[in-house]
Amino acid sequence: MTATTRRHALVLIVLAVAVAVSGCQAPGANTGPTTPETPVNDTETPDAGDGPFPLSDPVNITVDGAPVEPDPGLIHDRLQVLLETDTPAPERIQSYNNTTGFANSAPGGLQLPSRFFRVVGFETGPVENTFIDRVGNGYTLGLGSVAVYVSPNATRNEAEMLLAHELTHYIQFQNERQQALAAELDIQTVDGSYVLRSLLEGPAVVATDNYLREFSENGTLNSPYYDREQKRYPPGHIGRWSNSRYQIGTDYVTSQIGSLSDIGEIYEDPPTRSRELLDPDAGQRPALATVLEHDREQISSNRLGAAFTRFGLESHVDPSRAEAVAEGFGTDTLYQYSSGQDTYGNYVWVTRWESEADAERFNATITDYFDARGNQTTEGWRLSELGLTVEVRSAGADTRALVVGSASFVDETVISGRQGAVTIESDEG
Repeated sequence: MTATTRRHALVLIVLAVAVAVSGCQAPGANTGPTTPETPVNDTETPDAGDGPFPLSDPVNITVDGAPVEPDPGLIHDRLQVLLETDTPAPERIQSYNNTTGFANSAPGGLQLPSRFFRVVGFETGPVENTFIDRVGNGYTLGLGSVAVYVSPNATRNEAEMLLAHELTHYIQFQNERQQALAAELDIQTVDGSYVLRSLLEGPAVVATDNYLREFSENGTLNSPYYDREQKRYPPGHIGRWSNSRYQIGTDYVTSQIGSLSDIGEIYEDPPTRSRELLDPDAGQRPALATVLEHDREQISSNRLGAAFTRFGLESHVDPSRAEAVAEGFGTDTLYQYSSGQDTYGNYVWVTRWESEADAERFNATITDYFDARGNQTTEGWRLSELGLTVEVRSAGADTRALVVGSASFVDETVISGRQGAVTIESDEG
């Protein structure tokens, strides 16, 4: 494998389904309880009211497995009107009445994050009172498959929410929205895949909220579930980074469109980095050019992004401080270098900030962060649980490099640069 083919080989987080088949889970993994409502097995059909929405003879969608209410064909037809589209409905939906069958059905499953997520300090432990147990879950594949699990504890409105969310994704994929985004984004990077997912989930949540405002009997909406779920995760948990794609995607969409009919504009000129999702008015990112002259073999590279930085720092500094640091994020590249079998990993993470002050703020924050995590050494820190040494190096007034790995790798790595031109090399001495 050449260095070119290895570029971007390090994919730090794997989505529930590979991007090629557009897997999506909705609303998420964990959330708090909601106000008790009518159980989902109540078969009373709500009054759709007057207006252009289909009231009779909805399209037929076959439901394989456990029965679901309300009628997914009716939901699809209503969404078509709301979204001003004429995409055909899926022929069938696979429905599950238990979490095991649902989990086993998803191609690939959700894999644990790779090592650098742990290096940065993300937590991955279980969280109690899961959304799946309380309400259910779902996923939609770009090839046309839709699957849902509706919990026995779910209300009818929550079941309708799950179906509307997934059928919105089905309409997205049939209209080739993902392909349009993938053509603009570097989806092989952590940051690019974060943006892709945010720009699929944000429109889906906004569309589902609009649907529920029109048809829900008691004001149930989709978006508040993600706000409650975010509070379920402790700061620094990987779930906060993952769930934030729903929240930040929703916030971005609502800030950019005046009505649901404008939602197509989101796909025409999308942001390409999470920094723009966090702040739609963020300027053009500063350039970062890196010369690689290290004696060790460079085996992969990636771009992690502002969202990764913000939610990663939360594990050992106050979330409000982590958010403030991310506001000055410019751009970054993570390089992984070869290491022995007994070495956790060797990395250089180069970050360029929007100003010298932003770089200094990151420097002070990352110092406090590792002071809270590791044992201080003369030049940096020792993460004993991972067997890693960490040092922060300056590569110019607005650029910092985090060197992580075995003590020998850190000692032999030299970082230099100015104005976004960074050199990573070995100490010849």
